[in-house]
Amino acid sequence: MLDRLMEKKAEVSPDVFCEALRQFDELHDLQYRWDEAVVDPWFSTYGHVKTAGTDWTFEYGGDRVDEPMLKRLALAGHKQICKLFGKEVAEEFGKKPKEIFHSLPLDSKRIIMRMVNDPQP
Repeated sequence: MLDRLMEKKAEVSPDVFCEALRQFDELHDLQYRWDEAVVDPWFSTYGHVKTAGTDWTFEYGGDRVDEPMLKRLALAGHKQICKLFGKEVAEEFGKKPKEIFHSLPLDSKRIIMRMVNDPQP
């Protein structure tokens, strides 16, 4: 089934592909292992992108973040990060934003990306 799905990937929209993977995972009880042993359908489809050279970029869905963006958030969003993730995470994020971002589960990464891309006043 997965082989056939991969053959059709170019013919369907990313959202349709995600939904097909989600259904496959749920049919085989794999959704309980997402972000552990199995990559979730959205990350499988959109994933992350490394740009040329040493520049690092992480993309998921419609959101994108790079290291300078994380560094700016670490400075400007400390209070909000502390409120959402706790003081210890906020302090470590302030010191090593890229490394802490990498260590977070996908749901938390998505929150950070939204904070970067949709700053609150």
